[in-house]
Amino acid sequence: MGTLGTGGTGRRDRTGVLLIRVWWEAEPSVWRARITHRVDVTGPAETVTFAASTDDIHTAVGEWLRTFLEAETPDGPATARRPPSPGRTGPGTVEPHGPLGAP
Repeated sequence: MGTLGTGGTGRRDRTGVLLIRVWWEAEPSVWRARITHRVDVTGPAETVTFAASTDDIHTAVGEWLRTFLEAETPDGPATARRPPSPGRTGPGTVEPHGPLGAP
């Protein structure tokens, strides 16, 4: 694994990852999702969650994002380092959206 950058701050940036795999089951119109995530790619803990609805996926992604944003960093508590962007209501707070695929 390569080294993580410092983002120009002189300190190590923490990077998280979340992957969603979706597939169709043998039954028509039945799908499943596997959500694999880590809050810090350098850590050993990997979590795998299964979902069968868009609500399950939204919940899993929201929980992962909250955990990532609230996690401790080597420099202390994580804080938003960028101003709010479209889709955000404030630093580190993601505005909820409608069902998957909805704006």
